[in-house]
Amino acid sequence: MSADASLADLSALPEVLTVPLPNVQPAKFVPLREQARPAPAQRYLLFDAAEASSLREQQATLLFFLDLAIALGRTLVLPRCRLRRLMPDGSPAPDATLVPWSDLFDLGALTALHPAVPIDAFIASHGRLDLLARATPDSCAPTTTETALTFNGLPDVRVLRSECGVQSAPTALLSSPHAAIGFSGSTASLGPERAARLRPHVRFERGVYAEAASFVSEQLGAEPFVAVHWSAAPPADGARQNAHDVARHTRRLMTRRGVRRAFLATDLAERVELSQLHAKLKPLRYKRAAAPTHSLRELVVRDHVEMTICAMATYFLGTLSSNFSDAVLNERTAVFELDPTTAAHMDDDHNATVAPSDGRKPRVVHQLKDEL
Repeated sequence: MSADASLADLSALPEVLTVPLPNVQPAKFVPLREQARPAPAQRYLLFDAAEASSLREQQATLLFFLDLAIALGRTLVLPRCRLRRLMPDGSPAPDATLVPWSDLFDLGALTALHPAVPIDAFIASHGRLDLLARATPDSCAPTTTETALTFNGLPDVRVLRSECGVQSAPTALLSSPHAAIGFSGSTASLGPERAARLRPHVRFERGVYAEAASFVSEQLGAEPFVAVHWSAAPPADGARQNAHDVARHTRRLMTRRGVRRAFLATDLAERVELSQLHAKLKPLRYKRAAAPTHSLRELVVRDHVEMTICAMATYFLGTLSSNFSDAVLNERTAVFELDPTTAAHMDDDHNATVAPSDGRKPRVVHQLKDEL
């Protein structure tokens, strides 16, 4: 199937390969590649990202080990995701909540490419790690006899042998006799090109796409719209943009492209600034959960719905140095296969923001003058 198949065409694929979406917006799923060959039975590759990794960093680590599992012909064992609330200063809380990977991401889309199982299923069936490769902090101490260790927040996991600094290159592991090899404390990631090949198979949980598509269908129908992400956190090398800045960025784009509707995703809590922006743009919003009354999993799922709405938009304007905006840009190209020129970051100077195009034909990127 070609990458330009319509939404209606995609609905004919086996259920495991796609989520049927209403025929709204020019957004479509990138077709998934069929699984080339099954991994040999009883040979596993486990991993656990570094303790302080953000969810986006954990996703990047998964892509690395998915690529490695394919190269080694081993079944990939999916760890639980670590979620943390943010402290008032924006830093992550020390205590993490762990949730199954399949609570946040689509296991079916991943296993369409390569065999994978959740870690609890692995523990129940296999019961142990034959070799644990640990990161190399000063506290790392190898073991040569069976030991009960904590892995991915699970206490008393049986480990027959542990070592420090084991290489994760395929050539170093292909001849390993160990049935179950695990890596803990990993910060490994793939280069952009290799990650892009696998990223279409690492998708949000199916209900996220259904909820986002339902919102867009009910609120906008087939009408084009601009999605804007306005982050409350300032970039490392600049000041946070105010409501006036965001409005000028957005209205200038809407004027150039003849778009009348806007959607806003933001974590900003300043009511005065939000009121100013709403008065200028009248953007649609997706109702966010109140942090104290909802679980971390629910809050993350709602973030994923907002990301997906932004990813489905005709045009997208994001915030520089924002994990949310970067995730939207990645989702637009990797999962929905939208032209990269239909999205841009808002520059500190609205006159210097690169104008997202309609994606219809290549063109020279140029700087825009102020049109408002």
